[in-house]
Amino acid sequence: MNKTNLLAILVGFVVSFFLGWLLYAMLLMDYMTAGTMAGINKSEEEMNFLGIIIGTLSWVVLLTLLFGKMGIKDFMKGAVAALWIGFLVALCYDSYFWAATNLYNSIEVICVDVIVMSVSSAITGGVIGWMLGMGNKPAATA
Repeated sequence: MNKTNLLAILVGFVVSFFLGWLLYAMLLMDYMTAGTMAGINKSEEEMNFLGIIIGTLSWVVLLTLLFGKMGIKDFMKGAVAALWIGFLVALCYDSYFWAATNLYNSIEVICVDVIVMSVSSAITGGVIGWMLGMGNKPAATA
């Protein structure tokens, strides 16, 4: 893990954490709460922020490692790859929860969650790709 990867992880973490807060905790909190099983969500006082940090960090590290293997070093390629990865991961988990639990009240909530995860992943992945490319600027020739 080099300095460029660590910087990509740090910046990706900040972007992902902020997007999660903005989208899920601010804009969609009431919608997602109404669309999931009663009592499933913890109050803000009961939340375990260490768990949120670990989850966000692991997601960003996964994207960064995958992008390194895939040779992604720009915003657009990172955004497209992360959009698909986020879409498939969210669809996988939400489908399992829908099939085997009472977590969701409707298919619409699942669709919203998959879309939001896809878009936030795309933005985060774009930033990670962009950061990974910053370490590979060609030297200027005179």
